[in-house]
Amino acid sequence: MLVFGARRALERGQELGIIAGELRRRLGGAAPEAVATVIAASGEPITLEDLRVAFDQIAPRLSTSQPDDGWLSAIQRELATLVIIRKQDAPSPHPRERLARARRLLGQGHVEAALAEVSRLPGAQGAESWMAAAGRYIATRRALDTLETAAIEGKAQPVPGAASPASPVQKTVQGE
Repeated sequence: MLVFGARRALERGQELGIIAGELRRRLGGAAPEAVATVIAASGEPITLEDLRVAFDQIAPRLSTSQPDDGWLSAIQRELATLVIIRKQDAPSPHPRERLARARRLLGQGHVEAALAEVSRLPGAQGAESWMAAAGRYIATRRALDTLETAAIEGKAQPVPGAASPASPVQKTVQGE
């Protein structure tokens, strides 16, 4: 439940608060790097909606190259898109199509695939902050997955005073 609470807080863009200390105490020994990643992410949480809004702001610049590109590289890029040979079922490498795929993938919550598409666009160097935020989002979700696995596998430290599954609480019947 602890990890699910952390996931819910981060998805809402909220800080972890008391959950951070409990994560450190209960799962810090089992997955210290994952705990550190999640706690660091809670300082400035990135939500899927944040990524979508930022993507919409940078999208117009992604399909074109940066102005500091030389004229030779701009011409080479244009010539490379004149004739494209690909398998029929392969996705189009055209920047407009990549941009549409990235937007669709992001809308479906597939941040890793959207990041891959954005990194292949001509204006990707202008999206470094978005790509870094997407990378932090992905790393945080992976860390949460690691913590969930550790908790499910029983690697978490038990809550003091709680009965462990190995030693069930025995009931005493009065009057016997």
